[in-house]
Amino acid sequence: MRVAYNHDAWLYSAAVQSPFTGDVDGYQVVLKARWRNQFSDQWFASLGPNLTYSSDDWTDDRFGISDTESARSGLASYSPDGYARYGLTGSLTYSLSAQWSVTATAGVSQLTGDAEDSPIVSDIGEATQAYTGVFMSYRF
Repeated sequence: MRVAYNHDAWLYSAAVQSPFTGDVDGYQVVLKARWRNQFSDQWFASLGPNLTYSSDDWTDDRFGISDTESARSGLASYSPDGYARYGLTGSLTYSLSAQWSVTATAGVSQLTGDAEDSPIVSDIGEATQAYTGVFMSYRF
């Protein structure tokens, strides 16, 4: 479930997410603020911070390590509680036509709390995570 509010060039949103597939238990609460600007008929940009809280069950499914998983992986057993992640995301979109557009996106996020302390992160991963992507969209 997501709610959003527009104010001038800013979009504020809050969402509660919980998978219905059964592969992950728990929930996440996601808060975002996005500054948006259309520079021309074809160019559009957005930039903004985000904050995510994950419940104990969600965090355990993603960052916990059972005794069986520990024996297989060599990582220490770990049973985390909830955590927060904060970050910054930006995107730049170019409209090729009324239907087609290309978007480049980049962001960085920081894991905190029990997720940051998980052996999955501290031994083989990174608490600071960056990402980039490029995709095409078609509007019906």
